[in-house]
Amino acid sequence: MNEQILKREAKLIVQRCQDQFKQKRQTHYWIKVVNDHYDHTYNFFFNYQRLHQVERSVPVRIITESDLQWLELLIQEIQRLTEFNIEYEGFYHFLWPNAQRPIQKRRNQAE
Repeated sequence: MNEQILKREAKLIVQRCQDQFKQKRQTHYWIKVVNDHYDHTYNFFFNYQRLHQVERSVPVRIITESDLQWLELLIQEIQRLTEFNIEYEGFYHFLWPNAQRPIQKRRNQAE
């Protein structure tokens, strides 16, 4: 995929997250990226959790391009556009192709 598509996808994901962002007190907001092994897609969610309440998750985007190198560039662009933390699920034992660092350091409880 070319750079224009990458930037457009990142901008769309960030815009949809910002639309959900309400800036409430004592609320934690973050982006979650899930590797769907069955459909070979990357799913983006905007998550938030108020103090002493359950976590909420809003689907933001499904990326059908299942290339880790492309995902790495997309994540870098998202990080450039926003300050939300990014959490990964389903990437245990995967390395970023360019950085050669683990994507997900610990296995999540759901995995």
